[in-house]
Amino acid sequence: MVALRRTAGTALVILAVAGAGCTGSGAPDQGAGAQTRSASSQANDGASLTTREGGTERLTRRAKGSAWFQAACSVPEARLRRIERGIFPGRGPDLVLAPRAPNYVATFGTTSHSGPWDYLQKVPLVFYGPGFIKSQGGLRLEREVTVADLAPTLAELLDVPWPDDRWGKPVTEALVPAEQRPVPPRLIVTVVWDGGGWNVLDRWPDSWPFLRQVMARGTSVEGAIVGSSPSVTPAIHANIGTGTLPDQHGIADIPIRAEGTVADSFRDTSGELMKVPTLADLYDPMTANKAKVALLATKSWHLGMIGRGSAWNPGETDGPSPSGDSGDSGDSGSSGDSGSSGDSGDSGDKDIAVIAEGPGERIFTNPDLYGLPEYLRHVPGLAQDIHTTDIGDGLLDSAWMGHDVLQDPSLLHFTPAWALYQTRLLESLVDREGLGDDEVPDLLFTNYKSIDEVGHRYNMVNPEMKAIVGYSDQGLEELTGRLDDEVGRGRWVLAFTADHGQAPAAEVVGAWPIHIVTLVDGLAERFGVESGDLIEAQRPTGLWLDRSLMGASGITLEEMADWLTAYTLEENIPEGTTPPEQYESRLREKIFEAVFPSRWLPDILECAAKGAR
Repeated sequence: MVALRRTAGTALVILAVAGAGCTGSGAPDQGAGAQTRSASSQANDGASLTTREGGTERLTRRAKGSAWFQAACSVPEARLRRIERGIFPGRGPDLVLAPRAPNYVATFGTTSHSGPWDYLQKVPLVFYGPGFIKSQGGLRLEREVTVADLAPTLAELLDVPWPDDRWGKPVTEALVPAEQRPVPPRLIVTVVWDGGGWNVLDRWPDSWPFLRQVMARGTSVEGAIVGSSPSVTPAIHANIGTGTLPDQHGIADIPIRAEGTVADSFRDTSGELMKVPTLADLYDPMTANKAKVALLATKSWHLGMIGRGSAWNPGETDGPSPSGDSGDSGDSGSSGDSGSSGDSGDSGDKDIAVIAEGPGERIFTNPDLYGLPEYLRHVPGLAQDIHTTDIGDGLLDSAWMGHDVLQDPSLLHFTPAWALYQTRLLESLVDREGLGDDEVPDLLFTNYKSIDEVGHRYNMVNPEMKAIVGYSDQGLEELTGRLDDEVGRGRWVLAFTADHGQAPAAEVVGAWPIHIVTLVDGLAERFGVESGDLIEAQRPTGLWLDRSLMGASGITLEEMADWLTAYTLEENIPEGTTPPEQYESRLREKIFEAVFPSRWLPDILECAAKGAR
């Protein structure tokens, strides 16, 4: 096999715009988080948000005749399924927002990438490894494939029994038959390009020649999607790590409702709120913790790939109770997985989990749960990578493509310099930790965040994106070259994917950037309350609301959904601003395709399915 190398050188939580498929045969028979009961019988964590005069049946008839319900029923079933999979009972938003494409929550000059639409959902899913992965290029399966299929595919290589109630299923069609691979790989490396979905790769097709080579020489699964909405970093990395979707693993968005409050899903640099174990959680105890497991990432949100570290206890159980009550009013979130048969019973150890928000002391971890090698704070080469980035745009001016971002360590993630330096950190980890140096297979996970960061700051349609994809491709080449040198060709496997695509600038595609502050202020004013009191958290695809205030004020979710379903572009213009001329003829256009209470989703799906037939 020719080496895969080319010459190097190429309080109120306001989070909406910060930095950031039918069920098919891949669905579990009895998903732990499945919402199977109708909203008319489903409690909402024990707190009713609606007045039920006349009885449940009468309320159901009234709701199904409302504008919001009819609008929701008109959403294609495939998109509703993705939304359903992204909601964990009691944790997700009270109101689901489904903007009318191509609209998204943002401002002119910023974007978000959260939703069920194909342009955000479609991602590469690639496996490479001579002797382990078939060299067949593109592979299209008859079933739906999601990034949740990555973990069970790797579990096959490691001989890890996989829980049969999870969404993810192994892509056995990518694997060399078991009898032809008598030993497992010594190292499995999972690489995620954050924000590197197919719409980004298709926009800049000449920027990733090495990845294209990997796809051709391994197996590139065509038509793969992230599988759930919202398509945001914490949720989708948990999809990747656990081999299932948010309705089971519980990481429903960046904020989730837990322990009676709305909290960051990976608060305290910990995976405590995950409801099921990751592949690493299941595998490591099977080796009596002899396997070396490591993560190099940029945000705590990426911990969903690796798991809970020393907090993992195989004896615990997972998921919501059979009644559908998640128990989050007193839930620590640290429950495990009922399908973890085959483990040794050993608890987890302090796997390496490095969060590198910048160089030096900006590299950290949670020392109670994970390990952090001190040498990673002193890896040389950053100055050289900054210089390479500086001259890479043709000007030696201490800037990158005209942006003054190279002198501030907190801004390096918005430049290729960090992608180059991250590869140095990874190579140091492989070398110093001896990853892949014995017969016990090791696991390494990493996220290249700069593609997403550059997209948020400069947008995917601009040349900065072309550059960062190219540098990330170079990093992938250099990393695999180091694996050949240190682990040995034919002894390692690469799994590659992305967590979402990106949204083009609003003016480019005619999208209305939904101004979330204007929206929540208008919503609160309509119902006679203060927005800071009503809204506990908001995101591009949902609102978390103060249930006590709603009850005391006689406000129902259904009334709010009706108002937002009719909400127009004109109503969303921020005070004191004038929209660009191209939108003047669209001021009476409705912004949302649908807005609905999340607890009504089973009824909406039933209605949508009947309409599809």
